[in-house]
This record gives sequence, structure tokens and C-alpha cells, in this order.
Amino acid sequence: MIHRLKKHLRYFSSISLILVMAFSVFSDFANGGQIPSAQVSLSDHTISTAANHTYKFQTPSGIDSPTDTITIDLSSWTVGLTDHTDIDIFYGPATGLENTTSVAALPAVNTWGAAFSGGVLTLTPPSNSAPGSIPAGNYITVRIGTNAAGGDASLTNPATAGSYSITIGGGFGDMALLAQAIMNSNSVSVSGQVGPSLQITNLNPSSVVEGTGGFTMIITGSGFVSSTITQLDGNTRPTVFVSSTEVLATILASDINAQGTRQITVHNPIPAITSNQLPLTVTSQGGGGPSQDTTPPTIINPQVINITQTTARVIWDTDEAADSLVEYGLTSSYTDSVSNSALVLSHGIDLTNLTPSTTYHFRVQSSDQYGNTSVSVDYTFTTLPWPPLEIANVTSTNITDNSAIIVWDTNRPADSRVEYGLTSG
Repeated sequence: MIHRLKKHLRYFSSISLILVMAFSVFSDFANGGQIPSAQVSLSDHTISTAANHTYKFQTPSGIDSPTDTITIDLSSWTVGLTDHTDIDIFYGPATGLENTTSVAALPAVNTWGAAFSGGVLTLTPPSNSAPGSIPAGNYITVRIGTNAAGGDASLTNPATAGSYSITIGGGFGDMALLAQAIMNSNSVSVSGQVGPSLQITNLNPSSVVEGTGGFTMIITGSGFVSSTITQLDGNTRPTVFVSSTEVLATILASDINAQGTRQITVHNPIPAITSNQLPLTVTSQGGGGPSQDTTPPTIINPQVINITQTTARVIWDTDEAADSLVEYGLTSSYTDSVSNSALVLSHGIDLTNLTPSTTYHFRVQSSDQYGNTSVSVDYTFTTLPWPPLEIANVTSTNITDNSAIIVWDTNRPADSRVEYGLTSG
């Protein structure tokens, strides 16, 4: 935030002082401070093993001055011999790799500084950085290790398996919290037999009563793509792609107006391949009604990601297509909720307008197309605190015989006040 304060001095029988204050925000804090997209990848997740790190994140604020430092808290990793020669910095509007930079131990003209201290990597912009050096909305990519040009050392993973947090922050005002799993071994033993590239394994329902009207069928299997279509006795039916293992097919009322067996297949146009077939049984009116799903979805691994001062994203999976609901509040009584009616397997709900440094309770809920509902237990998460208020780049401009403008920056929104006089007392 840029602050400006103009003082006018006018002389009457004595000197009177009139202060006029004005300030302007140099970045839109509705976006600045909250990194919307951040990811990290490690070349190896094994305990006590050297691993290259790659970070890519989108900066809502951009880099506008030499004080817009970027910090990456890697205190859970051992730095060892890793230094500025093992670090690359890139940026750009799409891939984050469009522009390369120079990196040294200390910042200079057109050169970034990179240094570790206490496990925290600080990246200091070039000394000639100015507004738009890295435009707001660009992606920044940081490589640490032998994956950097000329790199010959890497960070060493923690000695104990578990989930470890990594915080991105610094003077540039943006912040993100990431996590990485460190495991006892990277090896996984897998055995089995490769089946057909396109296969259906289950229909739900697989039996209906004649004349009961159209319905949506859940087809599970493998090899489904976004262009997969469902066929009933060789005739195409409207299909909604859910995932590589599930599609939803619209079965028409005319398809079940007489008892008998209908054959269901799925077809991928590119490459042209058709699955095995499974029967849809249409029973007579005395057959006892359709075989309808009565099992609620299984909720899998609810967790919170992308936590900032005022936002968070709740994600979870279900074993069948279901809708999404998050209830949340300051206690387990839950005063607010956010929902999405789309039937999906992977669920994501964004929570906004949260309060910094606050613990929230939440639970998730999912219902399938038949109304079978599952509700999770209570979970909690805590929003990030605001970074400490910092004042930088204090200067005076437009100085005349009776006025001056005082300008300074802060790393987050704040009010403005200048105290002045003939001495500092």
C-alpha cells in the first residue's frame, strides 16, 4: 500500500499547519495476499534422501520493488551445501517459465539474491526492481537442487515419515501453505492382470419395472473419457462423463416400456473401441419394482487445502457420484454452509470471508441421486494470521517552500499518519 501525506504551511500571525492525507492501494488486496494457485513437487519422497524441489505459484500482487522478497520456509528439510548456485527463478503469464532470471548470493541490478537462513530461503528481487517487474497474475517457478542450471546440491528430506508443511510468504505480500508427504520408501509392489482398455463392471440400477419411466443409470468401469457415449442395444443414449471409472447415462421411458433384456455398452470414438456388454433387465409390473440403490456414498479423506487469512478449500472423495455440502462455523453447531448440486466423485468447496487467525469447525456431506446421504465427523482448521505490518520506502516528494508529500509502502492495507516538527522529540 502506498501512503501519501501532503502538508501545507501558511503564515498568519502565527504558523498554522493543515494536514491533508491521501493514500492509494498499489495492488488489489481482494486478490493480493491470497495465492490462488500453488504447487510443489519433489524428485524423491524417501526419508533422509536428497531431493530436488520445484515450486510454482501465481502471485496476485506481483513484484514491484526490491523489498518485495519471497520466502519459502523449508525448515523441516536439511539445507546442507545448497546455496544460490542451486536455485533457478523463472516467471511468466502462462507456464511460469517464459522468462529466466539471474541469481546470486546478493541482489544486484537485474540479479536476484538467494540465501538460506534457519531453513528459510529468502529470494530478494533485483536492486532496480520497479512496478511491474513481475506483473500481477504471473506465475513464478523456483527450482532448488540439481534440477537448477549448474546446481550440484539438493535439500535432504526429513528423517521421519509424515506430512510436512511449507509456507510461501515474504515482503511481496502473498502467502500460501503447502504440504508434502515424506515416506519410508518410494517403492510400491504391484501385481495383477491388465484387462481391456474399455470395460464396464456394474450398472446401477441393473433391473427396472416396465413402464416406470426414464431414469439416470450409473455405469462404473474403466477407460472412460470425456467423449464416451452409452449405447442401449446399439443405440446412443445421452451420457455425462464423471471420471475415468464412472459415467451417467439417460435411459428413456421408451427403452423400458416392455419386459425383456436390454444390452448396455459404452463406446469411445477416439480410438474407436466398444466395451463389453452388461444386461439391463426389464421386469413385468408384478416383478416387485426397480432395484434401486439404498447405500449412501462413502466419504473419503476430507481435508483442507489452500488455507489463507480469509479463504480455504475443503476437498474429499466419494465412492459414487454425489453432491457436495460443507457446513462450518466457530463451533460444531455450524452457522454457515456452502453446497454444489453436481454429482461428482471428487469434491471441492471454497470457503470465503473467513477471519484471520481463527479456528473453524466443519463437516462434509454428500448425497447420491437416490437421496442416500453420508455425513462426516467434525473437523477443524485454522486460518493464517496477517503478516506483521511493515513500513518501507519512506520518501518525500514535491517539496516546495510551504508543502511536501510524504510517501511510503506497507505490506498490507493500513491507515496513514505523519508526525512532524522541527526536531524528532
